[in-house]
Amino acid sequence: MSCKWIDSTLGEYITFKNGKTSPDRDASDPIPVFGSNGIIGYSTKNNAPDNSLIIGRVGSYCGSVYHSPTNCWVTDNAIIGLPKHDAESEFWYFLLLTLQLNSYRSGSGQPLINQTTLKSIPIRIPEESSVRSEIGKQLYLFNQKIDFNTQTNQTLEQIAQAIFKSWFVDFEPVKAKMAVLEAGGTDEQAELAAM
Repeated sequence: MSCKWIDSTLGEYITFKNGKTSPDRDASDPIPVFGSNGIIGYSTKNNAPDNSLIIGRVGSYCGSVYHSPTNCWVTDNAIIGLPKHDAESEFWYFLLLTLQLNSYRSGSGQPLINQTTLKSIPIRIPEESSVRSEIGKQLYLFNQKIDFNTQTNQTLEQIAQAIFKSWFVDFEPVKAKMAVLEAGGTDEQAELAAM
């Protein structure tokens, strides 16, 4: 199956609006609050729906990109991006990541990116919405697998470090073996204790 590609701009496919002043936050609240650098806390209020794109608007994290699968609050340090086709939100998230939005910033003292700039960024995308949606879903699945593998690797590393410490720093197998032998146990019991 061939795919037709089209040239356009982000503003044709994503509606942008500025976030608002941060609400009261509490770590026990359910709704994530996004700033320019990702989640900065949690609240009971939201100003953006499920599948919103969050783009850092000011500061050193200007142009950073986040995706919220749940409703959220976006502060005035960020811009809310709402895909015109909700099923494409993952596609647009991954596309925004590749655009290096920080390179579109302006301002000499405090870096800034605005809605007008975002709307005008040129893009080349598959013409069919269903193709964009499928690309986004597949990339999201790959990203989940990468996250899962990273977590698994971190867990295995922690286990390996604990075993190394037990054997070569704390000498636990040797101490267990000696305790059994001192208590009158057999060599076989000592070996079992060391394991």
